[in-house]
Amino acid sequence: MNFDYDVMPTRNKQTSFGVNMRKCECGCRTYLLYEENENYKVVCESCDLDYRFKSSSIDGAILQWNNLPRDFDGLLRCGKVAAAARLFAENYYRDGKMGYTRKLLIEELAYISDLYDKSVEDGFYLANENHERLLGKKPTLQCKYCIRINNATNNSPRKAYLYCPMCGRKRG
Repeated sequence: MNFDYDVMPTRNKQTSFGVNMRKCECGCRTYLLYEENENYKVVCESCDLDYRFKSSSIDGAILQWNNLPRDFDGLLRCGKVAAAARLFAENYYRDGKMGYTRKLLIEELAYISDLYDKSVEDGFYLANENHERLLGKKPTLQCKYCIRINNATNNSPRKAYLYCPMCGRKRG
């Protein structure tokens, strides 16, 4: 069966009594694909979600998909590291495998990760594209660290720097 994954099908996204399928962990829409012998596959419109299960009907398969807990591996696959860390902390705390303090620590680290991701999107950290923009504006004068690199002995590890870590000026 040849299937065009660019177009979402109009069927297999809703039960006969109007319950919609939940979205994928990446936030995109999903639908069901019937394979054979009552096997169903959940397909996401953007990521490579590969989740299969058995059900006696499409309605039962959609309800089974909606009632599944969020998927830790799916969150990691979609690049949502902070959400995966929160889910990990919640599950381990609920199962009694870790205490409340460790749960709070992981949630705090996830919060810091969210702040870092937001600040990179806003351009505050030296992400790769910001570093390239910085290198496009070459400073005319050498900074103090550039002078120290130039005055260092030949055995110094500073001589191996391709760029100055302080001003970003290319050495050589």
